[in-house]
Amino acid sequence: MAILYYAQNHYESMTTPNDIRRYISLPSETNNIEFKAATKSFDDDKLYKYCVAIANCGGGCLILGVTDKKPRLICGTEWPSDIINKQSQIFNKIGFKVDIQEVSVDGKRVVVFEIPSRSKGHPYELDGAYYTRVGSELRPMRADELSSIFNETKDTWEKIIIKEHCSESDVLNLLDVKSFYAMRGLRVPIDTCDILLDLKHEAIVCQNGKEWDITNMGAILFAKNLKEFPDISHKAVRFIIYNGSSRLETINETVGVKGYASGFEGLINYIKSRIPTNEIIKDALRSDVPIFPIKSIREIVANAMIHQDFNASGLSLKIELFSNRIEITNPGIPQIDLRRFVDECNSRNENLAGLMRQLGVCEERGSGFDKVIFESEFYQLPPPKITTNEFSTTVTLYAPIPFAKMTKDDRIRACYLHCCLRYVAGEKTNNLSLRNRFKLNSRQVAVVSVIIKDSVDAGYIKVNPENKDSTKHRTYSPFWA
Repeated sequence: MAILYYAQNHYESMTTPNDIRRYISLPSETNNIEFKAATKSFDDDKLYKYCVAIANCGGGCLILGVTDKKPRLICGTEWPSDIINKQSQIFNKIGFKVDIQEVSVDGKRVVVFEIPSRSKGHPYELDGAYYTRVGSELRPMRADELSSIFNETKDTWEKIIIKEHCSESDVLNLLDVKSFYAMRGLRVPIDTCDILLDLKHEAIVCQNGKEWDITNMGAILFAKNLKEFPDISHKAVRFIIYNGSSRLETINETVGVKGYASGFEGLINYIKSRIPTNEIIKDALRSDVPIFPIKSIREIVANAMIHQDFNASGLSLKIELFSNRIEITNPGIPQIDLRRFVDECNSRNENLAGLMRQLGVCEERGSGFDKVIFESEFYQLPPPKITTNEFSTTVTLYAPIPFAKMTKDDRIRACYLHCCLRYVAGEKTNNLSLRNRFKLNSRQVAVVSVIIKDSVDAGYIKVNPENKDSTKHRTYSPFWA
């Protein structure tokens, strides 16, 4: 795909009619491709913003003459044919070169803007604003996004040295080496040199002459005691239990001591031991089942660890248990649209995330949150909820409630997430699948139809075109599909 070359600046490619057809066939627009019908014209100010935003997202294409809604149609464009002057005008306005091509596709004129990637550590701006794209949204960058780009030329947080000039014995005393190997299903080598080389290979330590330096990643994942690393001790996980559904009365607060990886199973087991249970009878056997799925908690906690903003001062990963819900909060704002957690993944701490996946702490990239949704549907729970404020992100899991007590927002969110889950699994959403999700019978078709209509009106799902005229056989996809 030609777009891959933009970010790498390998060469100037020529877009062909087949390239256009391939882009049109993609399931959704990406941060690298934007379609606009622009049959007669296209606003210059928008054009400049899209060029800057796409460049800040790694480069790609703005394509005029193709409708941006599926099914995408080649409509052609009359956008000014004076390409040379327009190219010069764009350069003078935004400060970097954008190649413009005219491509004839099925006899219709399509105009392609080939937009290069920004250089590392240097975002582009327009009239003092740094634009980006999230899905189809064009917006100015947040302060944390901009800071992340400016810091690209610096060592990532994971690679920064937190403790220098350690002896071999210091490293073994400070880091839980046994857990490092146990999580891989391996025995601890007898030779200390082999241990240190293995830790070095994973960027947990760095060699400094005859001594060793411990990285932030090494400490946060494998510290025997995070208090030995004062600069990150505040990043220890806090687990708070409240009496009832508010924060008025705290029953207990526990602060973790171990690193995230070495202490993960202990943390999950501790949470599990504090969660209320429901008695379930199946096949004449009684069993106590936690009111919140442990698999979901495990995945959300792991993701909160790896996606948090470690540069956010004074904030820690926090798990709060209420009578009716559990909230997992991490410092930092997601780098993707909150509505795209099922189909997109963009890790803020890629090295740490990769090692955590390698250790089996969390799922492979892009396969975690769909399991959280599946668990909520399997146990007939209200859908999980993701919220943000200026500094942090919170994922909330709710205790079981009857369908009748679900709010309108709960039902819309459940419908949307159900639709996402089925879409990524290659399945269609319809009235029947939603009735099964809510455990409703055939007499409640109308109830589910209202939920579907509300979800369509809210812009979360859309009717699939192939059967839009048949109410009975109508199916739905997420808005981004």
